[in-house]
Amino acid sequence: MAQPLLSTIIPCYNHENFITDTIESIWKQNISDMEIIVIDDGSSDQSFSVLKELQKSSPVPMHVHTQNNAGVVKTLNRCLAKAKGKYISLIGSDDQYFPDVLPSLLNEIQKDDTLKVIYANAREFKGEELFEKMHHTQTQDLLALKPLEIEKSLRSEVPRPLLTQCAIYEKSLLEGVHGWDETLMLDDWPLNIKVFEYLAEHDFRHQFIDIDLIKYRFHDNNVHKNAYRMYLMIEEVILRHTPKELQKKFLAKEMYAIGQAVLKGQHPLIGARLLFKSQLLEFHFLKFLNVLRLTIKYNLRALFTNKRS
Repeated sequence: MAQPLLSTIIPCYNHENFITDTIESIWKQNISDMEIIVIDDGSSDQSFSVLKELQKSSPVPMHVHTQNNAGVVKTLNRCLAKAKGKYISLIGSDDQYFPDVLPSLLNEIQKDDTLKVIYANAREFKGEELFEKMHHTQTQDLLALKPLEIEKSLRSEVPRPLLTQCAIYEKSLLEGVHGWDETLMLDDWPLNIKVFEYLAEHDFRHQFIDIDLIKYRFHDNNVHKNAYRMYLMIEEVILRHTPKELQKKFLAKEMYAIGQAVLKGQHPLIGARLLFKSQLLEFHFLKFLNVLRLTIKYNLRALFTNKRS
């Protein structure tokens, strides 16, 4: 088969109830010159069986594979290795594309050989309800900067969010940065750091188009709902990619912010530890008073709640 123009890659894990909508949203892009690459990452449900059935009726080449569970980062790299397209898009196995958006992005990225990635927008959804744009003003302002400025910003600030699912890449760019970093748990943020570093080094361009591309499913299993796990992922990236002279301040800021979320959630003791560690890294008297107040408030609440139960 000749090289397809686009490969859409999908790491799939335990999404038998959602994957059909995901695949059908790709078909609704009405792109004939494309392929779909799906790797089921050791699902314990019927995801792989559903995918094999969808493969039979796919209007475009659809390659379905399965493997022992390896995690999303390794699975993305394995999808990329199998992809033949000149351009790459990716989508979560519980998310959907808005209809007929990818063709316009493909048309735009082909106009300029120095344009290697286009970022679009996303909206969280639940049922039939759509929420606000996920790439809000702060993200759009970031993407208006030059690649070197974006790279420096990403090394000292967590992008909330800058979704790789909202992008279409020239495959050579992803190969140039050696794909996703398999030594880290997070996928989006570390990849974006490498992407903008590469663009700056080679005098390549990026672009942001404020068009809704992805419907990002809102449900309780989304990884960003687990604040403590998210902190551990963020800590890994800071220690790897942030300049040493900025690490302490950066870690303290994230510990303080996420510690409050964990404290107010299901893990008051873990949240308290994060808050106190933030003050050991960078002490602020008013913040310290707030740490004491929150720790007493939420740990006493948890104590009395446990006694009643």
